[in-house]
Amino acid sequence: MISSSPHKQRRSRGMVVVALVCVVALVALMAAVVGGCGKASLVGKWANSDNSVTMEFKSDGTVSSPLFAGATPDYKAENGKLVITVAGVEAANVPYTLNGDTLTITDPDTGAIDTLTRVK
Repeated sequence: MISSSPHKQRRSRGMVVVALVCVVALVALMAAVVGGCGKASLVGKWANSDNSVTMEFKSDGTVSSPLFAGATPDYKAENGKLVITVAGVEAANVPYTLNGDTLTITDPDTGAIDTLTRVK
């Protein structure tokens, strides 16, 4: 019968634990990278070329802008529409496109287009 010394068994368990920690860390890193490769996010600050239009979309689902006269409405971005609600009432349903760091918003009433760039 072959038996291992207690020292070798501890070292072997330690190597298994280290390997397991490395695998878990690698999986977490890969998940973060893959998660970041999904749909582009509106979250962040945006401004047009002359800063006359600025908006900040926050991760909590609110948006702030001088355009909202002190209100902090909620927003949802889905199916190419930016839906803005104030106190639970839909205030705007605006078509948009997001391409990298360029956000294009179309005024549904006039058709006017605003192009905003992510502020870094």
